[in-house]
Amino acid sequence: IMQHSRAQYRKIQLTDAKQVEHLKLERLWARCKYDEGFIYNKDYMIYQACDTAVTFYPDRKTFQIKKWNYGFAVDKNGVYYQGQFIKVDTTGFKILASREIKEIEGYVHGIDSYYWRTNGGVFFGTKRLSVSDPQTFEALTYCYFRDKNHVYYYDQIIEGVDPNLVNEKLTNEEFLNDGKNVYYKGERLYYKGEAVEQMSSWIFKTSKYVLGYNDSSRNENHSFLIELYSEPFDIPTLRTLSDSYLIDKNHLYYIGLHYPI
Repeated sequence: IMQHSRAQYRKIQLTDAKQVEHLKLERLWARCKYDEGFIYNKDYMIYQACDTAVTFYPDRKTFQIKKWNYGFAVDKNGVYYQGQFIKVDTTGFKILASREIKEIEGYVHGIDSYYWRTNGGVFFGTKRLSVSDPQTFEALTYCYFRDKNHVYYYDQIIEGVDPNLVNEKLTNEEFLNDGKNVYYKGERLYYKGEAVEQMSSWIFKTSKYVLGYNDSSRNENHSFLIELYSEPFDIPTLRTLSDSYLIDKNHLYYIGLHYPI
């Protein structure tokens, strides 16, 4: 009923071929009109992605598509991102993270654009970002980045955070831990007026509360932190044994559950 072939596995001979202005691979009964990929022609190339098709003219002798390309290719002159040319030194090329830029109705995942870098600069899609040191710029999570001088929430510098002190084990998703403070979506994290201390990837505390991370409600105002039962916890002595186990003077805990040990 449906054809799933993506490539030719043997050479074929064409007869009576007719030139067309635009060659396209179309998808039917799918969220995207086009099948993603590059189409080679003698004098030009086409890059297709979901609902767009871009014609471009690279240097064919040096043109290379990057593995797991996500629309990236290079030639001697620079980088091509989804068919758009960016003149930049291509050494040190690396794809860092993705960010959704367009929702598609009825689908969980929409259309992404990518953070990437070379030794000549850092970019989001085709936009050059202002960072202090492109050669050391790296992703901590999908939204936190750092170079040798700063830590960034996307492309915004988080003031006062030392990139050398970031606790990578406790930095995950939209939480950043700099060894002393916790940040959520780039802002210092507080709960009911108190600064929050991070115990493990998903457990936090203040002087009055032990808190768990509620992923299903993270878009609401601080409801992504839920209070765990405070009765068994001795908060002043509560400390971390591992990412899953906590301990205080009275009990051992697996995440938020205590055991009579």
